[in-house]
Amino acid sequence: MVEIIHVISALLPLAYALLVYFYLHDFYRDSQKYTRFTSPAMLVTIIFHGLYLILRSIEFEHPPISSRFEIFSLIAFGLLTLYALIEMRTTVRDTGGFILFFALLFQVASSLFVENTYEVKPVLKNAVIGLHIISALLGYIAITLSATYSILYLVLYKKIKTKNYGVFYQRLPSLELLLKLSSMGYKLGFVFLTVAIVVGGLWLPIAIPNFSAYDPKLIFTMVIWVLYGIGFLGRTFLHWQNKTLMYFSLAGFALTITSLIVISFFTSSFHLFSGK
Repeated sequence: MVEIIHVISALLPLAYALLVYFYLHDFYRDSQKYTRFTSPAMLVTIIFHGLYLILRSIEFEHPPISSRFEIFSLIAFGLLTLYALIEMRTTVRDTGGFILFFALLFQVASSLFVENTYEVKPVLKNAVIGLHIISALLGYIAITLSATYSILYLVLYKKIKTKNYGVFYQRLPSLELLLKLSSMGYKLGFVFLTVAIVVGGLWLPIAIPNFSAYDPKLIFTMVIWVLYGIGFLGRTFLHWQNKTLMYFSLAGFALTITSLIVISFFTSSFHLFSGK
């Protein structure tokens, strides 16, 4: 089964790249050449990726949450699945290439660097740590969605202000819808990060003997959470402008990506005290 897992892992980036190409080609060429292919291709990729995650869980006898690059694959899968649901609900497909581009990046990193781990620490099989990791994953996914829609909002806003009625003006959904989608991702990201921090803060010191509050992942997460909290409170109670919230979303996303890069390539695991 390991050989099958390796083959699927190698093919997944190609599937995501094909989806991104379909969406961006139609967006920039203002055509519908690949429109009839995107939904079936997206469904096949979801099934294909879901099968990959199931096979990994069966073969290695643990959910694919034991290493940072397994988690990257889950983030890619979550972005793809959530975007498919958004497209079904809103019937807006012109943002697909931009959302799935980030899913592609996460899956490429996962396919290149993921390790086959049969033995994992018992703590990673605990249901509480599962809640902590799942909440953090959903938070990352929501943050990525919010940031992408924030970028598109700011681009469209600038195009309208400068009266540049080109492809972005013609193809992107309205500012109101982009704001709604970005705000939804922002709020969900803040909520899920809050759950992850609370669960981790209460349970990790008890479960892990060498727990450290100075772990870089915890510090990054707290900084991101505080930043999102300031933006959320400012928008809710001080009635900050929509653009201000967009900038907070982008700043939080930049910190999130920075933390993932630092943790992935300069430490041995997501948490220094957890091991691989």
